[in-house]
Amino acid sequence: MLTREDAVWLVELETAEALDECLAVVRERWPALGDFPLKVKLSFARSRTRSWGGWRDGKPFVSLCLDWLLEMPLRREFREYASFADDPEIGSFWGNWRECLRALVAHEVAHAVCGALARTEQAAAWPDLRTAHGDGWREVYRVLRAELLAVG
Repeated sequence: MLTREDAVWLVELETAEALDECLAVVRERWPALGDFPLKVKLSFARSRTRSWGGWRDGKPFVSLCLDWLLEMPLRREFREYASFADDPEIGSFWGNWRECLRALVAHEVAHAVCGALARTEQAAAWPDLRTAHGDGWREVYRVLRAELLAVG
């Protein structure tokens, strides 16, 4: 069995890989966003229960709550919000801890991408970018999640 320290190291490593892959997709798919300097915060605090992403201080950011991954079960449910939990492409699913981590990264980076897209000239072409889980966000999340889980 892994120690907590070893599990944190492994999750940090896998998170960095997932973020790198996700950012490569963002830069390829949405070149208008440029380098996309994503600010990332990882937390393993046992008291923290939520992750989030978006736009803060003029930059895209994600803050990932990762303590729940340290148990590294063989399979677990990755639960999405009820409004799209049944969507076959972006809804809830059962997977291993790496698949759940990749879905979390895609979910939160999608919020950051929407925050950035809403500030571009292309914003008018996108539906509902400023609504947390609206149509624009779902479209971005669908792209990111398909790519991250396909490579994972």
